[in-house]
Amino acid sequence: MGNLSWRKYIIVLLLVWGYSTEKGFSQEIPEIEKLSEVDGDFQPIKGVGQDKEGNLWIASDHHIEKYNAGRSLFFNRFKGLPKNTGTINTVFVDSRDNIWVGAETGLLKYDPSKKLFLSIPSERSSKTNVQQITDDGSGDIFMGASSGIWK
Repeated sequence: MGNLSWRKYIIVLLLVWGYSTEKGFSQEIPEIEKLSEVDGDFQPIKGVGQDKEGNLWIASDHHIEKYNAGRSLFFNRFKGLPKNTGTINTVFVDSRDNIWVGAETGLLKYDPSKKLFLSIPSERSSKTNVQQITDDGSGDIFMGASSGIWK
């Protein structure tokens, strides 16, 4: 084969390969859709998590909403949150499907049997302003707080 034949062969191969992998090169951009049912008075939304049942857990400054298929259940200092919770900073669903809330006064965990959030005691006597929560996939919870990183 001559030099020109090889060039034609390579060009045809690249065109066929490019055509067959067209979707591999294009980037799909997901559409963002507003959930009209989740239209409450949220103040700033501080966090969103989803449990294994498909419920969305939405945190705002002073309440948590459990949302699923147009049904909402609200937790605030009058119902389901400890009265001294203070400002809510985040919500997190761990790998074991536990619901955690980071608040100005510390860490809260949802008790599904009682349908309320319970304060998790801290070894610190002063309040621990929990701002971020994550886990390592094997059950250990890590918190980012104003006083450092906690496990």
